[in-house]
Amino acid sequence: MGRLEGRTMVITGAGRGLGRTLMRRFVAEGAQVIATARDLARLEEAVGALGDRAVAVAADLGVPADVERVFAEADKRFGKLDVLINNAAIYDFFRIAEATPERIRTTVYANLLAPMLCTRAAAPLLQKAGGGDIINVTSEAVRTPFHYLTAYAATKTGLENFSSNTHVELRAANIRVTTLRLGAMSDPDRSEMTAMPEETLAFVAANSAAMASVGTTLMSFDHVANCVLDMLTMPAEVAYDIVELRPRL
Repeated sequence: MGRLEGRTMVITGAGRGLGRTLMRRFVAEGAQVIATARDLARLEEAVGALGDRAVAVAADLGVPADVERVFAEADKRFGKLDVLINNAAIYDFFRIAEATPERIRTTVYANLLAPMLCTRAAAPLLQKAGGGDIINVTSEAVRTPFHYLTAYAATKTGLENFSSNTHVELRAANIRVTTLRLGAMSDPDRSEMTAMPEETLAFVAANSAAMASVGTTLMSFDHVANCVLDMLTMPAEVAYDIVELRPRL
């Protein structure tokens, strides 16, 4: 029997990267997962070998109606919800003065508004199940300034504040809310970022010192999945506000 046998969860951003790794690991541990992302084809490919323990639900989580549809499917398919992992995010870097309003809006919608809407929709289901976990994935950028990441860092800082306040707001319902602050990870799909090549080169050139200060290695998604699995299997009496995982220096 797996460590998550009988647990049901929603994982956002599950079509690629960390979200896909979390989904596959947790299904292997016995969980049932509603996997959501915007790209249905990629999402279906990600869940394809997992049988009926993983269900793909394409959604734009900045749209309230899409969010409601995701959590209605979780309730319909599995009858309960134990875990929400707010993992989906847009990692886009740009100078604020040079960015289009749409680029800024998209970052805020994906990285801050979407987790808020998902938490709002998940809370009644978690409470109905007698409690559970919400994990909000943030970034080392909240405490280490990086050029070109002003908007991204602002949304992740806002998410940490939202996380700490909902931790207080929801604890009477036995819902544990935790910030998972992550350092640099090895991501083979990172080439799909929305930044232009010249912006990528400028980002690296401007941030060499900051990048060296936060670690000279990269974590794997499996490292993070191991950590999250431990978090989800801690006794319900144990609360933690922030878990920070980063490469060794």
